[in-house]
Amino acid sequence: MNKRNLVLGTANWGRLYGNSKKPIRESEAHDMLDFFLEQGYNHIDTAYNYGEAHKYLSTYHRINELVITTKFQSDIELNEIIHEIEYSGIKFQTIMFHDVPTDKERVLHLIESGVENVGISLNSICEIEVIRRYLKELQKVQVPYNIIDRRWEEFFFEFKSFNIEIEARSAFLQGQLLVDNSLVLSRNAQLNDELKTWKANKTIHQRIMSCVKFQKNHKHLDSFVFGVDSMVQLQALIQTFNESSPFIEEFFLKFDDEALLLPMNW
Repeated sequence: MNKRNLVLGTANWGRLYGNSKKPIRESEAHDMLDFFLEQGYNHIDTAYNYGEAHKYLSTYHRINELVITTKFQSDIELNEIIHEIEYSGIKFQTIMFHDVPTDKERVLHLIESGVENVGISLNSICEIEVIRRYLKELQKVQVPYNIIDRRWEEFFFEFKSFNIEIEARSAFLQGQLLVDNSLVLSRNAQLNDELKTWKANKTIHQRIMSCVKFQKNHKHLDSFVFGVDSMVQLQALIQTFNESSPFIEEFFLKFDDEALLLPMNW
C-alpha cells in the first residue's frame, strides 16, 4: 500500500465534529501536518464548510508539500467556488462536490473552469443513478465504507472501469464503532447484538486496528480518509496503518439501513 494513500481529514479543524471533545486549534493542526509529512504522508481532505480548515492550511509553512482535496456543496455557484479557491491561496489538486449534483452541466462547468481533477462525495445508494449520467467525467469518488456499511461495494468495479479513484471514509462511523455502547447503533437490536459480540474482547486499539485493516484489505480502494482529535491519535493511526499484518475477516453483518449508517440522518 503506497503511503500517499493515507489521507488526513480536517472536519474538526476549528469546529466540533462527530465525537470529538474539542475543535483542533491552528497550532495543533500545523504540528499534526509536520508529523504527517515526517512520516511520509502528504494527502489532505478538507472542505469549504470544515470550520477553519482552509485558513489553517493557508497559513501552514509547508503547504506546497501537501496534496489537497477540498469539497463544495453543489448549490454553490461556480464563480463563488472559484473566488473561494483564489481567496484561500491554496492549490487544490482535486475539487469535489460534497453532495451529488443532479445537473450534469454543474460538473462540466467545473471541469471547463480548469479544475485539474473533479470528484463526488457519495452518501445514499440512490445517488448511483444520478452520477451515472456523468461518471466518465469524474476522477474520484469518496464513499463511506466500514465493517457494517458495505453498500457501495457492488459498484467498485463499475467505478474502476472508468479509472476512477475510490476513496474510503467513515472507518469508525464517527466513533460509533469504537465506543462500548453506541446510542445511535443500538436502535437496531440485531446490529447492536452483533456489535456487542464483536467488541466483547477487544481493546479500543484492537477495534481501531480491525476497522483500519478492513478498509485497507479491499483491493479496489485507493485512499483512506481518517480524522483525529490529537497528536497521540495521529501517531497511533499511522502506526496501525503501517502495520503489514493482514486483515482477518471476523464480522459478517452487511447492514443497509441508511437511517443509522449516515450521520446526516441521526
